[in-house]
Amino acid sequence: MRAVFCGIFASILMVGSAVAASPGAIIANQASLEYQDLAGQPAFVVSNQVFVIAAALPSTSSIEFTRVLPAGSGTYQETVGPSACLQGGLYVNLANPTLIGGSVIDPTLVQEADVASVYNLGEPLFVRLDDSDQNLDFQLLDTVDVSIIHDASGDTEIIRLTETGLDTGIFAGYIPSARATANPGDCILQGAMNSDVRVTYTDPSDPTDSAQDVARVDPLNRVFESVTGVSVSGTQIELVFSATGLPAVVYGNDGVSQFPSSITSGGSATDSSGTSYVFGPGEFRFPVVPDGDYRLVVLPPPAFSAPSSADPNDLQNLPGAPYSLGSASFGTAFTKSGEISIGFDIPVDP
Repeated sequence: MRAVFCGIFASILMVGSAVAASPGAIIANQASLEYQDLAGQPAFVVSNQVFVIAAALPSTSSIEFTRVLPAGSGTYQETVGPSACLQGGLYVNLANPTLIGGSVIDPTLVQEADVASVYNLGEPLFVRLDDSDQNLDFQLLDTVDVSIIHDASGDTEIIRLTETGLDTGIFAGYIPSARATANPGDCILQGAMNSDVRVTYTDPSDPTDSAQDVARVDPLNRVFESVTGVSVSGTQIELVFSATGLPAVVYGNDGVSQFPSSITSGGSATDSSGTSYVFGPGEFRFPVVPDGDYRLVVLPPPAFSAPSSADPNDLQNLPGAPYSLGSASFGTAFTKSGEISIGFDIPVDP
C-alpha cells in the first residue's frame, strides 16, 4: 500500500487586527487551506468570510466632579457635553449651562475644566467619567449614564454623559442645581446649604466596576471658641482688601448679585437679587470672592477676643474638628486664587 503525504498550509486573512483594531471596527476573517489530494494533485479551499466587531478591552472606571474655568486655567481641554437627563421615562436634552457670573457656554465646544470639590447651589455640576471600555464605536460619540444624588434632600437625577470625542473613552455632562426642596426626576439637583452631593457610576457591562465622587454644596465656615470648640454666634466678620483695608467686593451664589462684605456669624444675609442666606450657630460664608489679596477683620462678642493666640494643632483636637484653618483664621493677610470662595474657620479666645 502506497503511503500518501498531505502537506497542509493554512493562513488567516484579516482586515485589521483583533488587538489593534479600534472598538466598533469590523474585522473580516477568512481561512484558506492548501494541500495535496490522494492523487498527489494540489488542492485549495477557501472558507466563508466571518465578520466580527472589535470590542474595547476591559477597563477600570474613574469619575470626578469638575468646573469650567476661564481660558488658560484648566487641567482638561475638552468638551463638557452635551448632557441629557432622565425625565418621565425619556431622556431630554439639557439646555446649555449657565456658569457663575452669568455666561452661557456651548458644551459641545472645547472648554477648560478642572476637578471641583465645592459648588454654589445654582451653578451647574459638571461630571467627567473615564471608562475606555464604554468606547463602543470609534466612529460615534458614545454615551453612558450616571446618577447624581443629594442624600440629605432625597433628590436623585440620572444624567447621560457624552463622549468628549471620537474614540476617547472619556465622557462628560452636567446638571443644573438649585437651593430648593427636592423634586426627583425634574432634571435639577436640589439641596440645602452645607451638604454633600455625590455622583455614582456602574459599568453596564461589568457590575464589579463602579466609581463615585463627592462634592460639598454651599459650604459654611464656623466661628468657634478656642478652648471648648463651642460655636460662637454674634461675631462680625468683614472681608477687606489687605492693601487698603477697604471693604472687598463679594457676590452671591450667582456670581453677579452683590453680597455684603460684612456679615455676622449665626445670623443671615441677603444679596442684591433678594436671595437670603440663613446661617446656623456660629456659621457664616462669603459665596463668591474674586481672586485677590484680602484680610478678615473679626469682631467677636464682648466675652471673646480675636485674633486667637491658640496653637492651630491644639485646635484640631477640639470637639467639632477638623477645622479649616489658615493664616486668614488668625487675622493675617492672604491671597485667594482659584476657588470660587474662601473657606476659613475662625477661632476666638474666651
